[in-house]
Amino acid sequence: MNSHSNDIITMVSTGKHMICDLCNVQDMDRLESIESMLFLFDRICETYSFEVLGKIQHQFSPQGISLIYLLSESHISIHTFPEKQYAAVDIYTCREYADDSVYQAISRELTQWFDCECQPVIINRGERIPFHVTDRSKPIQEKVFHSHH
Repeated sequence: MNSHSNDIITMVSTGKHMICDLCNVQDMDRLESIESMLFLFDRICETYSFEVLGKIQHQFSPQGISLIYLLSESHISIHTFPEKQYAAVDIYTCREYADDSVYQAISRELTQWFDCECQPVIINRGERIPFHVTDRSKPIQEKVFHSHH
């Protein structure tokens, strides 16, 4: 018999994850500039109070950039493919937001910055992970978010 068979099971969110395919990029100068990416990511992190723990970047030859910011809230990354006028952006934070408006605002900023088309996919992470509650004397918290600092 499963030791959790009498437990109350609820789902626990671990934040939101936005994946953006930036297609048909028109501003190729920004797409091929590490300085441009650093400026953009720094601005996003400042605007939304994301705490940057570290940055790693690489310029590929003959073209392409990978840039990753490790955040106390999780991460933000971009991988560019100038030959395809394309970039892949990934933002995952463990913050609880009432809705997707922060992510939608960031996707609009990306669209404007690169002058491109952007179809964001926003995923609620962790909601499929069963959370077993054995102590029924305490109220169940439907969503659990915790800071990693």
